[in-house]
Amino acid sequence: MVVAFPLFLIVIMAIMAIVPGAGGNTDTTVLLLWLVVGLMVPFSQFGFIFFIWNMTKESTM
Repeated sequence: MVVAFPLFLIVIMAIMAIVPGAGGNTDTTVLLLWLVVGLMVPFSQFGFIFFIWNMTKESTM
């Protein structure tokens, strides 16, 4: 889910930004796309890494 959802979201938002009239205001769609790429994807990946790191740390004790 951490890998597939952001990829699908980025593809859908990029298509909405390219196709006129598909996503409303193009500037808003591009801004949201930048926020997803710049904030949501890195934070979700760091969260997933932290979760896996905690799981492996508990199993070695």
